[in-house]
Amino acid sequence: VCSTQNRYNTFLPKLLNQLFSQIEELPEHLQDEVEVITVIDNKRRMLGTKRNDLVNMAQGDYVAFADDDDRVSHDYIFELLMATNVGADILVFQVDVSINGAEAKPCYYSNQIKEDYNMPYAYYRLPNHIMAVKRELALKVKYKDILKGEDADYSKRLLPFLNTEYNIDKPLYFYDYSDETTETQQKIKR
Repeated sequence: VCSTQNRYNTFLPKLLNQLFSQIEELPEHLQDEVEVITVIDNKRRMLGTKRNDLVNMAQGDYVAFADDDDRVSHDYIFELLMATNVGADILVFQVDVSINGAEAKPCYYSNQIKEDYNMPYAYYRLPNHIMAVKRELALKVKYKDILKGEDADYSKRLLPFLNTEYNIDKPLYFYDYSDETTETQQKIKR
């Protein structure tokens, strides 16, 4: 989880509470199989640098990012942990996307999608940072240090490495975009 000092007392604790409570609910022998790492800074480092640092610190076979202002399903960790047994390059799942409080639409991710596109009823995306990818592949691709769109750039460069995919056919993640709270999609002030 990447975060900043101004989200330390707002968004970040909500997400971390979701994640840690799910780990505590796992059978004891599985609790050590999950690692949650957070990098918090004062916006001095680029998001790509923070993501690369987290991938480098991770010790597991798979890495997935949860953005601090998003939510995960009650069984997010369990479902991903069970899916790792398949051994696919990428573990994908549905994300419910709400824009500025509107009714959520599903977003589907797959290595079969060659370009992001939108339909009136759903979004279709290349697998990105919130999907669980084998750590060895994430280490090969790395995130670029760009001001905006490091996740989309990563998705495009990751795609050629994704030979196998496992689909968890349900929503595990909730992206609640808001013009008022976004930090990475704001216009650059000059």
